Amino acid sequence: FSGANNPPVDGPFHDAQPLQLTFNPRLDTWPSWAPDERQVYYGAEDPGPEFDVCLQALPIAGGTATPLACPLRIADDTTEILDNPVSDGSRLAWIRGTVRAGIPAAPFWSLWVRPLANGAAATRLQQFPETAPDGAVHDLPRFLQWLKPGVLLGSMLFALMSSATSVSLLAA
Repeated sequence: FSGANNPPVDGPFHDAQPLQLTFNPRLDTWPSWAPDERQVYYGAEDPGPEFDVCLQALPIAGGTATPLACPLRIADDTTEILDNPVSDGSRLAWIRGTVRAGIPAAPFWSLWVRPLANGAAATRLQQFPETAPDGAVHDLPRFLQWLKPGVLLGSMLFALMSSATSVSLLAA
């Protein structure tokens, strides 16, 4: 895309090699940029037997990831997944899922938010599945992003194992 009207730029389409940011032997998921672009938020699967996923912040300049929120360590074969973290600069929102090992049931999902300040308490905003005013059942939100302070945008999955989705505004 370079030329007189499109000079080459140093950006996502240049010839540099990709840079691996995390080195977790398990799964790292749903990365998102902090609004100041100094760190990346993501979900990191811990090495325990329950495959729990914690939320982490990793400085782009290098360094150690900081845990932002982690599941409770409950020895009941419950897997807790804290995933899809997004920040508006002062708050962090994420999706939490729980599923019991050996129980053939869909996970329970919920939407959470908390101030970024250390030690701040989290608030559950919504539990899923949730029935919308039009009668559609939303199983979980995905692809969260802040539109402006107090307003989250998410793509709602209508049914597990289905690709049917809608875009919804979620008040925070």
